[in-house]
Amino acid sequence: MLRRFGKRARRSFTKCSVFVELPYSSGNSQPQKVAWWTPSRDLAPTFLLPLFPDKFYRLATGPRLLVGRVPMPIYKTKVVNDPDAPGANRVTVLSSRVTLLETVSEAMNFTYDYVTPADRAWGAEQPDGSWTGMIRMSMREEVDFSLGLFVMTPSRAKVVDFTFPVDIMYSRMIVGRGKPEVNPWSFLLPLGPSVWAALLTALLGVLAVMTIFPSCLQPQACHCTGRVVKASSCVRVLLQQDVSPVRTWWVWERVVLGVWMLTTVVLTRSYTGNLVSLLAVRYIPMPIQSLRDVVDNPITFLVQKGTRQDNTIQTAESGVLREISNLQKEGRFESIPTSELTKILDVKVRRGDHTLVNLEDVTKMMMAQDFSVTGKCDFYLAREKFLKSMTAMAGPKHSALINAVSRRIITVKEAGLYYHWVNSYTPNMTTCLNPPTTMAVRSSFSLSNIWGSVGVLTQINNEPLACAPHWPPDPARPTASPCAADCLTRRCLTIASLLHLITAYESGRRVNLSEVMMHELLTVSQALAETNGRLQSGSKADLAQVLTSGIQCPPSIGAADLWETATLITDGQAMVCSIGKPPNAATFGDLPDVFIGAVLQGGTLFKRTDVVFDRYYEKSIKEGTRTRRG
Repeated sequence: MLRRFGKRARRSFTKCSVFVELPYSSGNSQPQKVAWWTPSRDLAPTFLLPLFPDKFYRLATGPRLLVGRVPMPIYKTKVVNDPDAPGANRVTVLSSRVTLLETVSEAMNFTYDYVTPADRAWGAEQPDGSWTGMIRMSMREEVDFSLGLFVMTPSRAKVVDFTFPVDIMYSRMIVGRGKPEVNPWSFLLPLGPSVWAALLTALLGVLAVMTIFPSCLQPQACHCTGRVVKASSCVRVLLQQDVSPVRTWWVWERVVLGVWMLTTVVLTRSYTGNLVSLLAVRYIPMPIQSLRDVVDNPITFLVQKGTRQDNTIQTAESGVLREISNLQKEGRFESIPTSELTKILDVKVRRGDHTLVNLEDVTKMMMAQDFSVTGKCDFYLAREKFLKSMTAMAGPKHSALINAVSRRIITVKEAGLYYHWVNSYTPNMTTCLNPPTTMAVRSSFSLSNIWGSVGVLTQINNEPLACAPHWPPDPARPTASPCAADCLTRRCLTIASLLHLITAYESGRRVNLSEVMMHELLTVSQALAETNGRLQSGSKADLAQVLTSGIQCPPSIGAADLWETATLITDGQAMVCSIGKPPNAATFGDLPDVFIGAVLQGGTLFKRTDVVFDRYYEKSIKEGTRTRRG
């Protein structure tokens, strides 16, 4: 501004002043003078403000700005004192985003009021080119900036300016966890349907071979065992029961039965191990792990209305996102308003037939808050991450305020404060991120858990008991064949046969247990040998004690005590081990010389010297020990 003082000094004196107009000043406020200059004097600053001040770094007027915001029910709120607010109280939100806004406002010296759009949307582009939500307010300069946080997209960047990115995150799906319920038909689960079908087919094939094929052959010998006995033997093998004697069977029949035994042993062992695992550990199903799983399973896809996820999926032209968008035709795609997020999560998503997609920090926060209330991890995050996004605040196009806010955000980010606020405002943030997929069962089973297997067992018990013959045999009761009679008149029972007889006795069948227990249960005595016929091993010290019983042995024997008839017995293997590797033995021929010299030197006072080495006879205790040790 140029000023001239006096008519006489118009040509000789001139003074220039420099003024700055501060942002957000009132209409009647005057510009601030920062410096002045005259021809006779250099530039003189006023020291009130710098000559070129950063007007937006800290707002000198302390204005009250308008900030766009959509309330989210997942955030907690509290009331704080604010003399400038209506009623001297202001509701603030306990979240990392609001704390970031409060830090920026305090550093830049401004206060703020929230403005909520009528449609309560973040902002999505309409077919006519207009926008909704907070993006529309920022574009029309109805607010100074909007809190968001907004996903930075090219279409939004054309109508608004974004601050420095506050966070970089993915979109993830939150799904309800399955319940560890017991299936009453779980005894069928250890084997797949194809294995059950193959097992039944194999059983029918073996029965056909054992019953039909013999009728095509010319009988050349007396076969005592009938077709029914052979068929029942195949079924008994499957049920892990003993079979009738097979010494009268054809060789090929024995081979077929042996192969069938081997097959059933493998299947029954696998079935038993898997069944124990299924009964001891219950698996919690988590089937939805990707967008492809949503398409392939009958589950409804939920997305927050007006967000980047909603706009991207509905405008996708190809790929799995297009398939997700096409779920609208099946009624499996819904856009839900922000105000219903908590209700939808608690009602629909918890059931397990709906999944909700949102930014990763929002989904984690929803899971953490639910755990804080219920104490259980009823939800899980799908493993797939998609739509990587940078989030930031937004303001009107070419707004100088956005650049100043960005500088404050950079300072906060470099100090690590934002992520500290994220964790501090959301307790239990990481508790349910990796929920267990299995649960050990420590409770007893009830009838409702096993009614399926009980029903099958009851049906089987109603059928004739083919595997439990009457014992002892009743002379008045006709037997199936002479071979079967021979089987019943045997006087040596196995433990498995005894168990079958006891089971038959408990079920009401005629079994004379008193006479059964009069016969031997094993072919060998367990005091001398094992069940496979291998001799029991003993202790050498016990044997030495028995041999020297009644003989008084001196504690030591000297040279005077040795007579001409004394004999020295040397343990050859022990001497070989004690000699080890002689230092003077260079060849294998030197070793016998050293060994023989040691034996002769030790037997100089004896008339006879014997060297004994262990030998494992085929029928000896040592042979059994050697076999066990490999």
